[in-house]
Amino acid sequence: GDMAGFVAGFASPAGFYNEMKKRKVSFALAAIPALLRSPGIARRLLLDFHEVKNTADPGKSLEPGSGELSSIGVAPAWSGQGIGRGLLAAFIARARELGLNAITLTSDADGNEAVNEFYRKAGFRMERTFTQKDGRRMNEYWLDIP
Repeated sequence: GDMAGFVAGFASPAGFYNEMKKRKVSFALAAIPALLRSPGIARRLLLDFHEVKNTADPGKSLEPGSGELSSIGVAPAWSGQGIGRGLLAAFIARARELGLNAITLTSDADGNEAVNEFYRKAGFRMERTFTQKDGRRMNEYWLDIP
């Protein structure tokens, strides 16, 4: 009955971010419960929304045929049991079914070695490291889908 983990992403990053920009008010309203529970996330949420696809090279990350893995998580009680690998494999399989030729993702560069190693072991290659406006360093990864 407990959720072990989740994976989220989209097949058309350009379409997703364009739609997100159009629905700013809906997005803000949907964020209210989370902000009430954890007011400290307000700054991060605003920065993340402002950074919508400013964090990647638009010429490459928004190319047709590429999808984006936006989030993956495993409940601590399920950690180390292969749930993350299974979720990632299912995401890649679905991307292949949709006819995508690549998946991109970003991950914190600093203090996040286990996650970065997870993506490297899964076959993702690091394209670059960049710094967001708030000073947060990020790694951008790509996986070609044969």
